[in-house]
Amino acid sequence: MIPQQPRRRSSGFTLIEVVVAMFVIAIGVGALLTTLTSSAESVGRLRDKSLAEWVALNRISEIRLSMPLPGPGVTTGETDYAGAKWRWRQEVIDQDVAGMLRIDVAVARATAAPAHAANPGTDQDKEFPALTKAYGFLGTGVGAPNDVDPSWTLPPRPPTRP
Repeated sequence: MIPQQPRRRSSGFTLIEVVVAMFVIAIGVGALLTTLTSSAESVGRLRDKSLAEWVALNRISEIRLSMPLPGPGVTTGETDYAGAKWRWRQEVIDQDVAGMLRIDVAVARATAAPAHAANPGTDQDKEFPALTKAYGFLGTGVGAPNDVDPSWTLPPRPPTRP
């Protein structure tokens, strides 16, 4: 009789071990994709918010430099900035301080749908889907420019007696 050789145990992974490893890898890849998608959306939203802030600040500067100065009320318009169209809504408010107006500017993408389409009867602030708001003040009590240069030096002080 031929002596039987002892059975060698085969080395490697069992089918169960491979299935468990694939499950763990699938969960890890899914979590990584979710994180990457969320990060990309955040970057896009922050870019839009920054551009909208610049549009609002530019609008405030335009108002400050315009002649004649605006009166209290609400105005809307559109502008092109950074290769995109933006809608703005400005409100000039009398602050009950002589010579002082407050300017509130809200900015949204021109493609953003107004909220009143989904919620009829909402107030005006909720109708404008603003990405950002900027606030500024406008002094109306400034004198007209002239050719006189003011003297910014102080007159000499009289000597004090001990």
